[in-house]
Amino acid sequence: FANFMAAKIITPSFPEIDHDLKFLLGHYPSAYAIDRTEGTHAIAQNLDNLYDAGSLYGSIIYQKAPIVMRKLEDEMGEETLRTGLREYLSTHKFGNASWKELIDILSEVSVKNLKRWNKSWVETPGMPIMVVNVRERNGKMDRLSLFQVNGESVIWPQDYLLEIGNDSLTITRAVEFQERVHNLKDDSLLNPTFVFPNAKGNAYGYFKMGRSTKKHYFEHINTVEHDTYRAALWLSLYENMLNLNIGPTNYLEALMKSLPLEKNPLIINYLNRSIETVYWKFLDDKQRLDYAARIESVLFNQALNASDDGVRSGFFKSFYRIVSTPEGLKLLEKIWKGEVDMNQFKLSESDQINMAYELSLKLNDDTYLLKQMDKLNNQDRVNKMKFVAPALSPNRQKRDDFFKSLMDEKNRHTEDWVLTALSYLHHPLRQYESIAYLDESLLLLESIKSTGDIFFPKRWLDNTFKGHNSSEAADVVRQFLYRNHNYPLDLKNKILQSTDMLFRAERVFEQSAQDE
Repeated sequence: FANFMAAKIITPSFPEIDHDLKFLLGHYPSAYAIDRTEGTHAIAQNLDNLYDAGSLYGSIIYQKAPIVMRKLEDEMGEETLRTGLREYLSTHKFGNASWKELIDILSEVSVKNLKRWNKSWVETPGMPIMVVNVRERNGKMDRLSLFQVNGESVIWPQDYLLEIGNDSLTITRAVEFQERVHNLKDDSLLNPTFVFPNAKGNAYGYFKMGRSTKKHYFEHINTVEHDTYRAALWLSLYENMLNLNIGPTNYLEALMKSLPLEKNPLIINYLNRSIETVYWKFLDDKQRLDYAARIESVLFNQALNASDDGVRSGFFKSFYRIVSTPEGLKLLEKIWKGEVDMNQFKLSESDQINMAYELSLKLNDDTYLLKQMDKLNNQDRVNKMKFVAPALSPNRQKRDDFFKSLMDEKNRHTEDWVLTALSYLHHPLRQYESIAYLDESLLLLESIKSTGDIFFPKRWLDNTFKGHNSSEAADVVRQFLYRNHNYPLDLKNKILQSTDMLFRAERVFEQSAQDE
């Protein structure tokens, strides 16, 4: 409710911002990242002991819940929701009240079945998986059916705006989805070659695309004028890739084609994050070698030539996180030394530190860290670099010793330092050596929960598994969960959330092997 209201409160003060786009990209990707996993959970959760309250928080609470509040507003109407909220606050002023009591009061002022709505969106984990089917008759669309293919006992009601079209005609159709199948008849439309159910950009779920729909949007996504719709398409293409309906290289080709053409800074930042994820998580070593120079070129040219400094910074960060060719690393070293004119783009001290990290890792030379520390005046930054340095060391024994040091709680005290070190200790280029740390990292989780910040267990897992995409790493997780089948549910869910991309990468590589 707080984040839902925050979005409303800030809107009038910044009319120049596309708030729908900001809400979409600020909430949906993070919510999907949890909701697509086997470790997801409903917004409403049981809490047996207040001691465990912190472990309930995460992207479902902070990102999905505001989305669901917007859906409640769509379901009831803004004025009706406002009336119900006033009644709720008046009825329970100076007292305590639950979400159930809110739904009871809202149900009294709304004509909609809010208890059914609440069961789906608040009490049920996961999200709808939607498929479109078109039946043709005499060269025209006779019937279009929108199916929800998952959730045997639950329907997620929401409004959809379908874009339906072919080379000569495009129309939109609004659908109020309340049952498992919604049939739409329209004899006037030529047989469509593409259909997308989320042209408004506010629907929540996985929208599986057919072959001709994928082809159409790969070719035409850059001509979609509405920013929120275009962003929703990118989110959907990404979800289709994660669900093995689009090949990673096809998605990557579309990203490289679109990045130089995209003008919206929020979408550019999303595409940059996507290109990093695909490059490190879903390409094998040979594919990375094939794509590295092209990706580096796209990112660096945009970093030099983009008109907005924030956008240029985003491109440059993606460049130095991806760069791996000898030529690219030589260029990065010159930039780090100040020998390359960055076209009036001023690099921050944080950029300098991160470049030193990347050069140290990728060139197996920790002298970059020592030279960077000599340049720093901020002692906190020097101390952090000293802490992180062993995780980057080309010496395997030093890295082993550093990981063992994390067994001691006092060495995990400054959590930001630990998380940075973990991201490099488990970097994709070192993942086959760092597999040895995975089982012990999982065993530490209960201790981390009891001694650290409420968000630290999930962040520990994220930074541990972000760099892994091998079957060997996936096997470590499977074996751990098998041996510890009675593991605390909240921590088991966090493991499943943080390793979901690892298992998806494993399935992508298995499918690629079968296709060959």
